Amino acid sequence: MSSGNLILDLTKEYKISKILNDNTEVKGPWNESAEWTATVWFPAMISAGLKHFAWIFSPNIFAELSAKKAIPSSDIIRSFGAYEDAKIWLQNQA
Repeated sequence: MSSGNLILDLTKEYKISKILNDNTEVKGPWNESAEWTATVWFPAMISAGLKHFAWIFSPNIFAELSAKKAIPSSDIIRSFGAYEDAKIWLQNQA
């Protein structure tokens, strides 16, 4: 949660509207933060100006399940299995 708050602060300070979130190195579940991410962090990020969020899932099934739980219903968030796909999608967003 502390890193999420830092990202939120930086998003506000630098008026960031696109984020590529690479979780390929995440190992294991993080369920305790997933609900906070979906219900608190993402709404705050969207209020701060986030328009497009590309999320590369971990190949670890438990980390992926936590990530899926953390994604709120929103059309600004898209999940990917590979960095290049996420990068291309993000670059093509207005």
